[in-house]
Amino acid sequence: MKSASHVYARAAIYVVALFAASLAPYALGFAGRVYAATALVAGLLYLGAAITPILGAKIDNHGLFRASVLYITVIFIALAADYAPS
Repeated sequence: MKSASHVYARAAIYVVALFAASLAPYALGFAGRVYAATALVAGLLYLGAAITPILGAKIDNHGLFRASVLYITVIFIALAADYAPS
């Protein structure tokens, strides 16, 4: 069984990859500046939630899961609201 710090470190790596991928719609011209700003802020908050346990802070077992659900909801709403068809 992996240690909790190993699991949180792996989760943080995935959050960084997801954060980068969430900026792709703006970079490819599918979304506008509102989406880009929302993705940036939401991604940084999600990353903060992922690295908080690594830094030694106590969080409950479902904290990162709740953060991920909130993150993906906010990203989809922002994309729907700021969709820029060409």
